[in-house]
Amino acid sequence: MWHNAVTCLLLTAVAAQGPDDAVIAIRLEQPVRTELWTVDVVTGVTAPLPPFPSASHAPLAITRDPIDHAILLAQSHGPTTRILRLRYHGRTFVDEVAVADLPGRASQLVAASLGFAATCDLSGGGTIGRDRFASANWSAGPAWMAAAHLTTPDATRLRVLRNHPRGDQYATFQVDLVGRTIVAGSELVLPRDGNGIVELAAQPLDLLLSHPDGTFSRLEAATGPLPQPVNLSMWIGRDGVNAIARQSDGRVFGLGTGSFPLLYELDFATPGRVVVVVLSAALPGFPVDVAPAVQDLAAVRSFASPCSLSPDWRIQSNGLPVLGNAAFTVRIADATGHPLVFWSFALSPGTVALALPSGCAAVVQPSLLEIGVVDRGFADWLLPIPQRTELLGAAVFVQALQPTPLPFLVSDALSLRLGR
Repeated sequence: MWHNAVTCLLLTAVAAQGPDDAVIAIRLEQPVRTELWTVDVVTGVTAPLPPFPSASHAPLAITRDPIDHAILLAQSHGPTTRILRLRYHGRTFVDEVAVADLPGRASQLVAASLGFAATCDLSGGGTIGRDRFASANWSAGPAWMAAAHLTTPDATRLRVLRNHPRGDQYATFQVDLVGRTIVAGSELVLPRDGNGIVELAAQPLDLLLSHPDGTFSRLEAATGPLPQPVNLSMWIGRDGVNAIARQSDGRVFGLGTGSFPLLYELDFATPGRVVVVVLSAALPGFPVDVAPAVQDLAAVRSFASPCSLSPDWRIQSNGLPVLGNAAFTVRIADATGHPLVFWSFALSPGTVALALPSGCAAVVQPSLLEIGVVDRGFADWLLPIPQRTELLGAAVFVQALQPTPLPFLVSDALSLRLGR
């Protein structure tokens, strides 16, 4: 039987989900402002999203948070960059400032599961990031960053493209998001500048580079140390693309600019040739950046570290939260010998960790708190998922707490995205 309280929680979550299409940040003039447009990547239909309170600044970059799928938008605020977190509720946006004091002007924004939002800065700041629940920035690497890419949301290494004004300093390298340093031996010198980069594969290395003149090149481990020109099936204009982005299913988007402000898909299925498919009609203003669509596939993702007697006190699941999975269960091992475990469920992971007397912190601040009984060393919680299409894409967040004399040790946290 489906737990009524969790059913209500999920049905509430449906109304709070963001748009699942590709989202494009557009700069408009007179006055300068940001508009967000969606593109249905199946039908090509384009539509503006509702305005939001902080739209009266120029957009610099956009991405999606892989945990709650909120839109992260970087905007220009004089000599600094402000990053907003936008959540879509019904027909309106609610925005909050995620980072208010990023130095310089961001050229690209990347978000990872382990809580780092990193931006590459063309005005001299290098690669700058912030822990999901921290209040201070960190930086790594030299200046003049042009673009960045994570192969997967769970990746801990960021692939960065450097465009130093001196032509002999074009390069790509990796930044370790945990150690916050450049990965030794990862730098590859490039013969020319670029304005976008994606890793088609990390092992063996396969990089796609976009260039300001509208051309593309590809750097593959199998073809040597230098990028090779890419043969496109159609011309996309002398101004090329302003951004490229890789979908989780491997497809690559190109965002046209200048006289061809279109969203393209680059198809690599044909050997020796890249087929360019136009996905949208002409977009208004100046398209700046694109955040790929959220896939409707079920997913389980961890996004916080345990704080317990064991560093491995992590929640496990018996599969994926697929619609119609009546046996979906989350499980945690007994960590303290106490017979009870408290399960904390919420619609949002929150942006501030709640400090506990034990010195641990809860990152899932509960909309619903359930009690689990430890049996044979484990506490299970059954979450049978209805076969209801309105739940497709809904996300619920869960964390476990177990009493101790302190009190409360805390597990990692999971994002459960319901899907196909």
